[in-house]
Amino acid sequence: PLGHGFRVDVRIVLWRADNLLRVPTDALVRNGADWAVFRIINGRARLTPVAIGNGDSNYRALRSGLRAGDQVVLFPGDSLADNAHVRAGARPPPTRQR
Repeated sequence: PLGHGFRVDVRIVLWRADNLLRVPTDALVRNGADWAVFRIINGRARLTPVAIGNGDSNYRALRSGLRAGDQVVLFPGDSLADNAHVRAGARPPPTRQR
């Protein structure tokens, strides 16, 4: 036990992975019972199935479906359809966690 007036700061790590490919949770959409993202290919949004793993409120680990450097649509919304014309922005997720 600590004495009166002492305090402890604790950080609990539930999981950790090195060299992890991850994608923003804001890019994920449901595709039936599975997950997908809209990947930007030649100015078009292509619905791409992905397998996701652990994550937090900002990012999810990717098991398959994308490669580092692929561009995805953030906040795609319900009206975005496969093969729709889109313009890529300045943020190129997914990234590798260091």
